[in-house]
Amino acid sequence: MNKFRQKLRFKILLQVLQAVGAAILLAVICTVKGGAETLPAFIQGYDLGVFSSMEAVTIFMAVTNALALRNEEKLKKLYILDTDERALLIQQKSGSASFNIIMYGMLLADIASGFFNVTVFFTLLASVVFIVLVKLFTALYYKRKLS
Repeated sequence: MNKFRQKLRFKILLQVLQAVGAAILLAVICTVKGGAETLPAFIQGYDLGVFSSMEAVTIFMAVTNALALRNEEKLKKLYILDTDERALLIQQKSGSASFNIIMYGMLLADIASGFFNVTVFFTLLASVVFIVLVKLFTALYYKRKLS
Protein backbone atom coordinates (compact mmCIF):
# COMPACT_ATOMS: atom_id res chain seq x y z
CA MET A 1 0.00 0.00 0.00
CA ASN A 2 2.99 2.32 0.56
CA LYS A 3 3.88 2.01 -3.12
CA PHE A 4 0.34 3.08 -4.03
CA ARG A 5 0.59 6.04 -1.63
CA GLN A 6 3.76 7.18 -3.40
CA LYS A 7 2.08 6.78 -6.76
CA LEU A 8 -0.87 8.83 -5.55
CA ARG A 9 1.38 11.59 -4.19
CA PHE A 10 3.16 11.79 -7.54
CA LYS A 11 -0.20 11.93 -9.32
CA ILE A 12 -1.31 14.80 -7.06
CA LEU A 13 1.92 16.67 -7.82
CA LEU A 14 1.36 16.26 -11.56
CA GLN A 15 -2.24 17.44 -11.24
CA VAL A 16 -1.21 20.56 -9.34
CA LEU A 17 1.54 21.28 -11.88
CA GLN A 18 -0.96 20.82 -14.70
CA ALA A 19 -3.43 23.26 -13.15
CA VAL A 20 -0.77 25.89 -12.43
CA GLY A 21 0.95 25.38 -15.80
CA ALA A 22 -2.30 25.78 -17.74
CA ALA A 23 -3.13 28.99 -15.85
CA ILE A 24 0.34 30.41 -16.53
CA LEU A 25 0.15 29.44 -20.21
CA LEU A 26 -3.22 31.13 -20.63
CA ALA A 27 -2.00 34.26 -18.80
CA VAL A 28 1.12 34.44 -21.01
CA ILE A 29 -0.88 34.00 -24.21
CA CYS A 30 -3.39 36.67 -23.13
CA THR A 31 -0.57 39.07 -22.28
CA VAL A 32 1.42 38.48 -25.47
CA LYS A 33 -1.60 38.77 -27.76
CA GLY A 34 -3.10 41.84 -26.07
CA GLY A 35 -5.71 40.26 -23.84
CA ALA A 36 -8.91 38.34 -24.37
CA GLU A 37 -10.82 41.53 -25.23
CA THR A 38 -9.36 41.40 -28.75
CA LEU A 39 -11.11 38.07 -29.43
CA PRO A 40 -14.61 37.47 -30.78
CA ALA A 41 -17.11 36.80 -28.00
CA PHE A 42 -17.72 33.17 -28.93
CA ILE A 43 -14.00 32.37 -28.71
CA GLN A 44 -13.77 34.15 -25.36
CA GLY A 45 -16.67 32.06 -24.06
CA TYR A 46 -15.26 28.83 -25.42
CA ASP A 47 -11.78 29.49 -24.04
CA LEU A 48 -13.16 30.38 -20.62
CA GLY A 49 -15.44 27.34 -20.55
CA VAL A 50 -12.81 24.80 -21.60
CA PHE A 51 -10.13 26.29 -19.39
CA SER A 52 -12.46 26.47 -16.37
CA SER A 53 -13.63 22.90 -16.91
CA MET A 54 -10.08 21.57 -17.25
CA GLU A 55 -8.98 23.42 -14.13
CA ALA A 56 -12.04 22.28 -12.15
CA VAL A 57 -11.57 18.61 -13.09
CA THR A 58 -7.84 18.72 -12.36
CA ILE A 59 -8.30 20.41 -8.99
CA PHE A 60 -11.19 18.07 -8.09
CA MET A 61 -9.06 15.01 -8.86
CA ALA A 62 -6.11 16.36 -6.88
CA VAL A 63 -8.32 17.10 -3.86
CA THR A 64 -10.03 13.69 -4.11
CA ASN A 65 -6.65 11.96 -4.20
CA ALA A 66 -5.32 14.07 -1.31
CA LEU A 67 -8.37 13.21 0.81
CA ALA A 68 -7.91 9.53 0.01
CA LEU A 69 -4.37 9.70 1.38
CA ARG A 70 -5.79 10.81 4.74
CA ASN A 71 -8.55 8.20 4.95
CA GLU A 72 -7.58 4.51 4.92
CA GLU A 73 -11.02 3.37 3.74
CA LYS A 74 -11.06 5.80 0.80
CA LEU A 75 -7.49 4.84 -0.01
CA LYS A 76 -8.41 1.16 -0.18
CA LYS A 77 -11.39 1.91 -2.44
CA LEU A 78 -9.19 4.01 -4.70
CA TYR A 79 -6.57 1.26 -4.76
CA ILE A 80 -9.19 -1.31 -5.77
CA LEU A 81 -10.53 1.04 -8.44
CA ASP A 82 -7.00 1.72 -9.70
CA THR A 83 -6.05 -1.95 -9.87
CA ASP A 84 -9.36 -3.38 -11.16
CA GLU A 85 -8.35 -5.62 -14.06
CA ARG A 86 -11.60 -5.20 -15.97
CA ALA A 87 -11.46 -1.41 -15.78
CA LEU A 88 -7.79 -1.46 -16.77
CA LEU A 89 -8.54 -3.64 -19.78
CA ILE A 90 -11.34 -1.31 -20.88
CA GLN A 91 -8.98 1.66 -20.58
CA GLN A 92 -6.28 -0.13 -22.58
CA LYS A 93 -8.68 -1.06 -25.33
CA SER A 94 -10.27 2.38 -25.62
CA GLY A 95 -7.03 4.30 -25.66
CA SER A 96 -3.72 4.67 -23.92
CA ALA A 97 -2.37 7.53 -21.86
CA SER A 98 -0.91 9.08 -24.99
CA PHE A 99 -4.43 9.37 -26.40
CA ASN A 100 -5.45 11.49 -23.41
CA ILE A 101 -2.31 13.62 -23.64
CA ILE A 102 -3.01 14.31 -27.31
CA MET A 103 -6.63 15.20 -26.56
CA TYR A 104 -5.76 17.66 -23.77
CA GLY A 105 -2.87 19.07 -25.78
CA MET A 106 -5.19 19.74 -28.69
CA LEU A 107 -7.67 21.44 -26.35
CA LEU A 108 -4.91 23.76 -25.13
CA ALA A 109 -3.78 24.35 -28.73
CA ASP A 110 -7.38 25.14 -29.65
CA ILE A 111 -7.61 27.74 -26.91
CA ALA A 112 -4.30 29.27 -27.99
CA SER A 113 -5.22 29.24 -31.69
CA GLY A 114 -8.31 31.33 -30.96
CA PHE A 115 -5.95 34.21 -30.20
CA PHE A 116 -4.36 34.01 -33.63
CA ASN A 117 -6.66 32.57 -36.31
CA VAL A 118 -10.37 31.71 -36.32
CA THR A 119 -9.98 29.11 -39.10
CA VAL A 120 -7.36 27.21 -37.14
CA PHE A 121 -9.54 27.50 -34.04
CA PHE A 122 -12.51 25.80 -35.71
CA THR A 123 -10.30 23.18 -37.35
CA LEU A 124 -8.78 22.20 -34.01
CA LEU A 125 -12.22 22.30 -32.39
CA ALA A 126 -13.56 19.85 -34.98
CA SER A 127 -10.53 17.63 -34.44
CA VAL A 128 -11.00 17.60 -30.67
CA VAL A 129 -14.71 16.79 -31.00
CA PHE A 130 -13.82 13.91 -33.33
CA ILE A 131 -11.20 12.56 -30.91
CA VAL A 132 -13.58 12.75 -27.96
CA LEU A 133 -16.29 10.93 -29.93
CA VAL A 134 -13.86 8.20 -31.00
CA LYS A 135 -12.74 7.70 -27.40
CA LEU A 136 -16.33 7.63 -26.17
CA PHE A 137 -17.50 5.13 -28.76
CA THR A 138 -14.50 2.82 -28.34
CA ALA A 139 -14.92 2.87 -24.56
CA LEU A 140 -18.61 2.01 -24.89
CA TYR A 141 -17.82 -0.71 -27.43
CA TYR A 142 -15.23 -2.43 -25.24
CA LYS A 143 -17.31 -2.00 -22.10
CA ARG A 144 -20.14 -3.94 -23.75
CA LYS A 145 -17.82 -6.43 -25.45
CA LEU A 146 -15.97 -7.26 -22.25
CA SER A 147 -19.03 -7.43 -19.99
